[in-house]
Amino acid sequence: MTNQRLSPEARYGELVASEISFLRRIALQIEKAPDEVDLFLDNPLFKKVLYGFHESCYEKVRLYEGIAYGDLGVLFTLPRPCLSGLFLKEIGSQQQIEEYIDFITTHRCRTFFAVTEPGVGSDAVNLSTTLSYSEQDHRFFLNGEKWLFGNAVSGKIGVVLARKSKGPLGLQGVLVK
Repeated sequence: MTNQRLSPEARYGELVASEISFLRRIALQIEKAPDEVDLFLDNPLFKKVLYGFHESCYEKVRLYEGIAYGDLGVLFTLPRPCLSGLFLKEIGSQQQIEEYIDFITTHRCRTFFAVTEPGVGSDAVNLSTTLSYSEQDHRFFLNGEKWLFGNAVSGKIGVVLARKSKGPLGLQGVLVK
């Protein structure tokens, strides 16, 4: 059995392969100052990450793997939909999806997905963060503690998983910005 190595072009496509050396060239600069990735957001590869919300999971995996082949650290600093985008794509309303995409593309921002909690991790059945509605204030309130979620500090929009009622069907994804 032979193990033939695919070229980056064959594995990741022309766009990614053409940008691999660029990713490696800016990697140390981005590592020292992650916000400087914003200087490069007009790069066609980065635009594909930022605006590629409707791509399939397979297409995203190929794209992200190719970027990671160039430099994984650069991928982590890019503004993009991340896990909250996948969550919304699967179960969000059309209005939520449009609001989310519009916000990310307008603000070119990072996103977050808050699931895990101290003591229960990501065990969704035992999450204790609650979502309640105040008739008096006509507002929703989140109450609880989230733990270990990516882009917690830098994400400007994302989804928080909370409990609206008891039981497995009482979970709610809340779009927060």
